[in-house]
Amino acid sequence: MAWIDSTPDARPPATRREALLRQACDAAPRDSRLRLALAEALFDLGRFDEAIGAAELALAAEGDRFAGWPVLATAMLRARGADAVLDLCDHRWAAPGDSRWHLVRGRALHRLGRGGEARSDFARAVAIGDSGFAALRALLESLAADREAEHLLRYCEAPLPHLQGNAAIRGYHALALSLLGRGEDANRLVDLDAMTSRVPFEPPAEFGGIDAFNATLAADILRDRPGQSRQTDVDANYAMRIRHSPALDALRAFIRTALRSYADRLPSLGLPPAPEQARIGCGTVVLRRQGRNGQHLHAKACLTSVYHVVVPQPGSGHPHAGALAMGVCDEIAPGHRASWGERHLAAAPGWLTIFPAHIFHDVVATGSTDARITVVADLDPLA
Repeated sequence: MAWIDSTPDARPPATRREALLRQACDAAPRDSRLRLALAEALFDLGRFDEAIGAAELALAAEGDRFAGWPVLATAMLRARGADAVLDLCDHRWAAPGDSRWHLVRGRALHRLGRGGEARSDFARAVAIGDSGFAALRALLESLAADREAEHLLRYCEAPLPHLQGNAAIRGYHALALSLLGRGEDANRLVDLDAMTSRVPFEPPAEFGGIDAFNATLAADILRDRPGQSRQTDVDANYAMRIRHSPALDALRAFIRTALRSYADRLPSLGLPPAPEQARIGCGTVVLRRQGRNGQHLHAKACLTSVYHVVVPQPGSGHPHAGALAMGVCDEIAPGHRASWGERHLAAAPGWLTIFPAHIFHDVVATGSTDARITVVADLDPLA
């Protein structure tokens, strides 16, 4: 497996971007690209009506060349509702050959309870080309939420060629089998005991031991907070500006070795072999009080890993407060407890947990006002 080193651009926080872009718009009021960038910053800040206003100004200036339809439509979905977005898609932004058009329109239809029509748009977006897998996730989530197990199974067993081996397809394939009562088949795809690995980290001597290392890394992470969080009590940062802090560099080197070691075992677990080329996608997650990630899998990845930096004392009476909850999917397929069961892994600072990216997982809220800090790193296949 060849490792490709790539670092996504770390943008300034949305508050800083807004301030800079407003200055730029004042200096160049006819530059529609700046207006659109301002709309994106306002959207990231959750100020959707203002984002709509900025995007409309860019649209008025650009006309048929306007590239900001997805930003405008998504902001309208948040601020003005699904009917407004359907009107926009059907009468103003007429681009049915654009996967983003189908994705946004599908989300509006889903909001209106028109699940079958929404899935048609999601499927069309996937077929056209869904580089971020957002439409694929929306399609699979909709089928699972409505317990359309047979339809879900058919889609996962005959995916489009560019989706072969995708983690979302594999995870929802297992879920469909479980929903249909085919537990033995489902459990071959998801084995929580055999497929979960935990490895302790021993930092380089210059960090002064694991406690000192975690304290240094925690301080770096807390200084690099994202500009805006979409969820209360959750700070998820995948555009880090600390990517080359000494502590994070040391941890990434360890994670890379651990992921490669796990990847060598994939065929013995009945899973496809490691990709020929891969990179590490890395981010930080800080949770407080009732903050949790929500039940999910990592569609773009082959393997997922979670390193616990800080774990606070529980602030609630939940027996698994703060734990990594493996295999949980009763919110994705409402009320369904999968055939593979559930496993709660107590969070332990200094330990790395690795598992295939198609396994559903979540975090049990700590109930504490203190921060629960993790570094999440995926092994991402590259074409």
